[in-house]
Amino acid sequence: MQLIKKFVGLFSIIALLSGLFVPNLVAAQSKGVVSPKASPAAAQISSFELFWPIVAGKTMDEPWYFLKSFKENLRGMLIFGSPQKADYELLLATKRVVEAEKLINGGKTDYANKTLEIALQELGKSSLDLDKALSLKVSFQEQALNMTNKLSNLEVFIPWLMTQSEKSKENLGKVLEKVSLLSEKLQ
Repeated sequence: MQLIKKFVGLFSIIALLSGLFVPNLVAAQSKGVVSPKASPAAAQISSFELFWPIVAGKTMDEPWYFLKSFKENLRGMLIFGSPQKADYELLLATKRVVEAEKLINGGKTDYANKTLEIALQELGKSSLDLDKALSLKVSFQEQALNMTNKLSNLEVFIPWLMTQSEKSKENLGKVLEKVSLLSEKLQ
């Protein structure tokens, strides 16, 4: 019986942490790049198409959200190198924007605004790590391409999302401003 409990405990820990070592599928995002010149108000914008494989999943209003945050923080601690950290933090910011969309659609604007504040924090961290990478003059073409794709998609998605929620418009505007600043740094 003791052996079975140990096996179940070990299996549970492995299952929980398995997401830490799954390769990042960011390269697949290039499929969803939309021209920034496209009018966001003209058509329905799909976060699924723009940000695949990123989906909202658990959101801040759900009880198990803390596990998602814990896993992301742990994974972030295992990433070394300023360009890689900047790319990962931008990925987290993008996840928060997609989560905010889900919360806005669910009428939970207070949680959406809190989620957008976290996105701003992640964008700030990404900006600092990008500055570090640029000052070290290290080559990071792959991360720069991934980041450019994410930022381009955010520049299309956020203005459209602003039309969906008057109560989150100000926070979305702040996120869009940070996204634009990050985008300028990569040019």
